[in-house]
Amino acid sequence: MKTRSSIKEFFSSKSINWPALAVCLAVSIFIYFVYRSQQVQKEVFNSQLEIRNSGGEAFVQAGFPSTGNIKVSVVVDRESAGLVNQSDFVPYIDLRFASSRGIQEFPVLLDIGGKSKGIVTLEAKCIPSHVSMDVDEVVSGFVDVQPSYTGKPAAGFEIKSISISPPRVEVRGARSKVEGKIVLQTVPVNVSNARTSFRNDSVVLVENPLFEEVSDERFSVEVEIEPLKGRRMFDLVPVTLANVAEGLEVLSATANVGVEVYGNASALESLSPSRISVRADCSKATGAGRFTVPVSISLPQNFEVSGEVVKNIVVEFSRSEVNPEPEGGEGR
Repeated sequence: MKTRSSIKEFFSSKSINWPALAVCLAVSIFIYFVYRSQQVQKEVFNSQLEIRNSGGEAFVQAGFPSTGNIKVSVVVDRESAGLVNQSDFVPYIDLRFASSRGIQEFPVLLDIGGKSKGIVTLEAKCIPSHVSMDVDEVVSGFVDVQPSYTGKPAAGFEIKSISISPPRVEVRGARSKVEGKIVLQTVPVNVSNARTSFRNDSVVLVENPLFEEVSDERFSVEVEIEPLKGRRMFDLVPVTLANVAEGLEVLSATANVGVEVYGNASALESLSPSRISVRADCSKATGAGRFTVPVSISLPQNFEVSGEVVKNIVVEFSRSEVNPEPEGGEGR
């Protein structure tokens, strides 16, 4: 009680010069801050913003932050200023603060590591203190897988088809990507110098992954190899007239036709025109005159006719003269 009474008497005393006391207090505070300013040092530098997720990965980054360049301001004692290492100060945002998919605002946090972790910092802050970024919900689903290959088949051969089984893979990641018809590729299958069809196992290529998780399931890639195809034109293939009725004589007909053949490119080079058969069926020609007769073309196995095909030709017939036998027969 005595102490309280003394304090009360001190503040109620009329002999105290309050203006002078206020001036002294202000001067003292000023001197203190001048002293402190001479004992501390301020470091300001730029750092790249990191994206972290410590909240169970319920959300993932779906876009770029509003800024990736963060200014870090650090105030330390002058004695510790030489120990400040800029790389030890890492600004980051944590996706655990996300509450729903879409554009969210996140506080910029500061992770202090390395030797700088032991420094007593009087002040450490990030500018700006908040950034916005688009985030998406994490879901599981299936996306298509496309087989890929490297190299070229042997000369004279080509890839006819390439297929994969199973055609889809299970993934986990941003809903917009899982449901966005994204197609993943397999690790390339080597087809160099291949001459025959083959089957190989492969896995999904996960470099720069689009998803948080991709199944490690193995896929069967089937590559069908076939000889390289080509076309060759045979301009003068002779026409054979078949089934000409007895007593008819051919006055005029198309002697040769052009035939374009499609097939194995190397085999086409050695294909002889004599192995191509063009046959005109004259069975419907029953007398003298001009007749349009159908044409059929026969090729060796594994070749086929390409381009425009001659289907008919015109053949002109006359009746042949038959010498009558002498009356009475021989020896008369």
